Amino acid sequence: MFLGQKLGLEGNEIGIGTIGRAIGWIAHAQEQQMIAGVERPRATYTGPLPV
Repeated sequence: MFLGQKLGLEGNEIGIGTIGRAIGWIAHAQEQQMIAGVERPRATYTGPLPV
């Protein structure tokens, strides 16, 4: 919001953050395309069981 106010985006201050987040998602998608497969965390717990 600070950057949006400094750039004079009255009422659209949050738009800067939204654009930044979208750029981050695009960069992440490009990184995943460059590797062999999509990296996904395991859905099951693999650590030690509680005592």
